[in-house]
This record gives sequence, C-alpha cells and structure tokens, in this order.
Amino acid sequence: MKEKAGRRIASKREEGKGMEGVEARGRVLTRLVMAVLLALGLGVATASASTAEQAWADETVYWSSGQTNTYHSLPDCAVRNEKNLRSGTIAQAKAAGKYNPCGNCKPGTGSSSSSPSAAIVAGWKQSSAGWWYQRPNGSFPKSTWEKIGGTWYLFDGSGYMRTGWAKVGGSWYYLDSSGAMATGWRSIGGAWYYLNAGGDMATGWKSLDGTWYYLNAGGDMAEGWKSVGSAWYYLQPGSGAMATGWKNLGGAWYYLNAGGDMAEGWKSVGGAWYYLQPGSGAMATGWKQVGGAWYYLNSGGAMAANRWVGNYWVGPSGAMATSAWVDGGKYFVGSDGVWIPNYQQPSQPQQSAYDKALDQWIAGHITSSMTNAEKVKAIQMFTSYECTYDPRYTTGRSLLEKKAGDCVAGANFLVDVCKKLGIKAEVRFAGRDAEDYHINYGAAANHYNAFVWIDGVQYVADANPGTYTPMFLWEPDAWKAAYDVSNGLIPIEQGPKNQEPSAYTNNVGATSYHGGYNVALGLTKSAFTVTNGGTHPSYPAVLSLIAYGHTFKSMTSSNTAVITPSKYNAAGNDHFSATVGQKGKATLSITLDDGSVWTYTVTVA
Repeated sequence: MKEKAGRRIASKREEGKGMEGVEARGRVLTRLVMAVLLALGLGVATASASTAEQAWADETVYWSSGQTNTYHSLPDCAVRNEKNLRSGTIAQAKAAGKYNPCGNCKPGTGSSSSSPSAAIVAGWKQSSAGWWYQRPNGSFPKSTWEKIGGTWYLFDGSGYMRTGWAKVGGSWYYLDSSGAMATGWRSIGGAWYYLNAGGDMATGWKSLDGTWYYLNAGGDMAEGWKSVGSAWYYLQPGSGAMATGWKNLGGAWYYLNAGGDMAEGWKSVGGAWYYLQPGSGAMATGWKQVGGAWYYLNSGGAMAANRWVGNYWVGPSGAMATSAWVDGGKYFVGSDGVWIPNYQQPSQPQQSAYDKALDQWIAGHITSSMTNAEKVKAIQMFTSYECTYDPRYTTGRSLLEKKAGDCVAGANFLVDVCKKLGIKAEVRFAGRDAEDYHINYGAAANHYNAFVWIDGVQYVADANPGTYTPMFLWEPDAWKAAYDVSNGLIPIEQGPKNQEPSAYTNNVGATSYHGGYNVALGLTKSAFTVTNGGTHPSYPAVLSLIAYGHTFKSMTSSNTAVITPSKYNAAGNDHFSATVGQKGKATLSITLDDGSVWTYTVTVA
C-alpha cells in the first residue's frame, strides 16, 4: 500500500505573554539556522506539517458508519480496505463526525513509517494488494498515467499499478509485468500485437520499415488469406508481411498486385497476359473460354497469341480463330476452330486478303484485356470517327480499304470483326423494326445495323460511317414507348428513360468536329457522359434537347464551365440547347410549361 509520508511538527502553546515573545524569537532563530544550513549545501530531513496535510487534504478518504470518529486514506491501511465504507473528502468526513485520521493514516505515519518525525521518502511501495508510487509531496497517482524514470505507468482508482491489457479513452494499451507501458511488437497469448509509439494498440493496415501488415479488429496480426474491403490479401504466415507478385499456395499460382490485392481476370505481367480465375484468383492454364472466345494459356499461365495450338490457331488478341483463313492466309479453320486441310474457296479469291487486313486491324485496335462490349465499341468508334459516309461502297472490305462506305458497309464490317473475335453478331435491316415496332432509329427506314450478343444479352450496335450511336439493349417494348412519346400518344413521364443520348457529327468547311448529342426528355437516362471531341475551337460540342408535346420555360446549370445553357434559348420553344465545355460534372435543371422539372447529371469526359 502507498505510504503518505511527511513530517508534522507539533508545538504546544505556553500560556502567558512571556511565552509568545519566546516563540517569536525561536521562529526567527530557526529560520536563521535553516538559511545557514542551506547555504552550506546541507539538506534538512524535515517536512512542513502544513505542506503534508495540504497534500493529504485533496485525497479521497473513507469512514465506517460505526461509533469511531476516524477516517482512513492510505491504500495499505487495513481498515481502509474493509467493505461497506463510505467515501468523500476530508471536509465531508468531518461533517459526518469523522474528524480524525486513523493512527496509520495520519500525515507522516503509515505502515512503512510509524515514526511521527520521519521524512517523506518518494518511490515505489508494495503492499499485499500490489505496487503503488509515492510522490515527494506524499501524494500518489491514481486513475491516471504517470511517467516515472522515463517510463509510463498506469494506476487504478485506488492507486495501484496496473499490468496486462487496459482500455483507456477508447484505446487499448498493454502494461508489462513490471507495469511499464509496452510499445512495438509484442507476443501476447500466442498472437502478435503492435503497440504504437504512444502505447495504443494498432489495428488495420500498418506500414513498418517498408513492409505492410494487417492487424485485426482485436489487434492480433493477420496471417494467410485475409479479406479486407472488397479485395483479398495474403499475409505471410509467421511474419505477417503482406505478399506481392506471384505466390504459389496449395499447388495453385496467384498474383498479388503492388497494393497487395489479389488479381482477378486478365492481368499483364512482364509482357505476357495471364488469366486469374474471378473469385478464387487461381491462375488458369490450358484452354479457357472468356467472354464467348476461347484462349490458350500455357503451363506457365502465359496466353498464347499468333501461333498454332495443336490444330487450332490463336490470333493476335489470343482468341481462337473460327471460320477464317489464318497464319498469313495459308490455312483455313472451321467454325469449331479446327484446321481444315486443303480447304478451297475459289469463288472468293479476295477473302484471304480481307482476312489478313482484318487481322491487322484487330492487332492495332483490340486488346485481350478489353471486354466484349469494349471491343464492339472500338469497332463503332473506328467506323464513326475514322471513316466517312459514302453510298458508293457497301462491303466491309471496301470500308476497311477506303475508310468510306454506307450503313451496309459499316454493319458488315462490324459483324466480320465480331466473328473473328468470337462474338456472336449478325446484320440487321432496321426497316423491319420500323414496321414492327414503329421505331425509326438510324434516321431512315432502310437503314442497316447489327445485332450483337454479349454475355447472352442481345444489343443493337450501329456502325454507320461518320455517325456514332452508342450500343443499346434490344428492347422493342421500350422502343414502342419511345415512339408513342415522340408522337404524343403517351405523356413523356411514361417514357422508358433509359436511352443514351445519340451523338451526331457535323462538318464546317473542311473541318470535321463532334457536333453534339440529342437528348429527349422522357427517353434519355437521367445521368450520362459526353465528350467534347471538337477539333475546331469556334464550334464546341452541344446538347440538343427536345420536350415532346411540351415547351421549355427555363434551364439552369450547376456548373456553367462544364455545361452552359445557350443564350439563344427562348421560352415557348420545344427545343433548347446547351454548350459542352471543360471536363467535369454539371446538373441541368429544366422546367417545362406544365411546371414539371427534369434533372440531368452530365459528365464531360
């Protein structure tokens, strides 16, 4: 128990006037002697009674409800540790009639110093209940941290030193058996923990000397596979260090990115492509079907390209070729990809050259990391922005050779490339849709485009040269609704509201620029992305908006640097326009004549 040490010098007052003078002269003499001793560098082992009692006055004391008129304060006082004691300040104790400290608790006394004249000795004290620390003024720390000899210690509410785990202010700390606050790595109960420089237990990711570690919510160091957020990580068993690069585990190879997260899907490593199984991350080998196409991964996992694999040919993208001339046009593979010896196709002498040209185009525009949807979009971007409309050319070969053609040429080219990529596709006569579903997409009933199937879902892909229209779902019911909206048969509020804005291209003299996007209220989705791809500074891209069966009252933009309403807009028209500016995001708020408000979030990429 902690001692409260101090010296109390009690003096008796003598009665009579003569004694008062003696006492005054005695005090003066005492001060003179003290001054001489201090000047000589000699310490005085005395303690002021008032200083000691003041130090004790701030302590909590305890008293029983019995007949005794005493209170108790020292931790190692036997009576102090009895049950059912009341507590309070010394003033409260005296108010309760407990006006005397007990013999063991009186300032300057205690279990470790029973002499009333003993000086206070600061330092560590031990009782049967534990260790505590006495300060030079006789007080002792409790319910607090105390730095002693350069080391931090934690004391409980009774003043005893704590050991083991302790939660303070929402953080966990570990105190060694000596009571010293732990920092750095500590092995506790068979697990490793890391205590920060301030002693608080670390959790989550921690970088130490260039190596990352993960500490679980309980502070214990993670080992092996660990799911954090939406990714998997591998922490080396034993050391806990986060792994990166290739890792062989349980007979399977895995790749951990530079950030430690497990790679999935296609991954380029050291100039080669690998396929890591989505979900498990295990590296694939042998034949693998991905996105409708077949690929071959050798025993080391690297994807094969531009070579024979048995009787199969894999092209520059790694996809197995089907129904095509391969290897420089010298051999032909069937629909199942197998080489057909001595195959002859005399009626199509130019087919071999066209196949070569298609392979070259694919090598320059398509990569194996692209999804099938991205591959189709790459074809559309080529026909839209690298080719011009010319009704004289109607084949895919002429489009590729001359970079010009009509909608039939564009549709045929798109389907030819898709077939080489293993994507199901066919040319579609749009006039049939106009007849069946009252839909006239592509600007003319005699327009041609293509159907493509991606992950089993049917889409419409338009490849009309010189005009870009995003690929969209084959949704005849939605198209019928769009027709009804555009012809006033149903209100715009009942439109499908799921279409991308259609892009159009204009020409100014010899300069071609990205004209803009058509946005139809009730048909266009509420959030979409556009690009300001114009090459002529005087003609920025624009948004052309239309409200079927209604007129505009007003239009505002949350960010006019990104989207600016045209100064030529006039209330009462069914068409409004806005200029596409710098990259960013803006919200357009449009009010119609019926009071309805339409909001569009536009991102300029």
